[in-house]
Amino acid sequence: MRFQSPPSGPEQRPRKEPPAWRRILLVGAAVAVWATTMPWVCVRFERLFGSQFGPPGWHSRAGFTCFCTCLLVAVMAIAESDSDSERRATRPGSAMLASLAGLSVAFEWGSGPGTSRGVSAVWTPWFYVLTASLPFVVWACVRRWAALPPAHIA
Repeated sequence: MRFQSPPSGPEQRPRKEPPAWRRILLVGAAVAVWATTMPWVCVRFERLFGSQFGPPGWHSRAGFTCFCTCLLVAVMAIAESDSDSERRATRPGSAMLASLAGLSVAFEWGSGPGTSRGVSAVWTPWFYVLTASLPFVVWACVRRWAALPPAHIA
């Protein structure tokens, strides 16, 4: 801990981050939210039982977690200002929320699709779209957090 004030000099402006990370975060979160509104499971043997889809993904625990966390991360990224103190407050939380969403979907994937209306089911392409978009959301959150300048302790 330093008990001296930092050297006075010209006012430091906040560093501008590459806008691509924010865009990747917002697009990835939008795709993830969209994918949770679609059904994640369908009947495995369509020739025998017809084409039947399960409920939308957000009806499951992992889907609702992913839906809410991706919306919250996107809102936090949109509402973020240029001040370093606000960035230090929001970006670690965004990375934690995105990681929790990724872990919940990974657990859901590991558990398997189960059954749909009493018949064995398979994952739909929308579930795979979600699993493909979440790593980009987590990566963008972590990269934005890592881009923060070190904190000055006064």
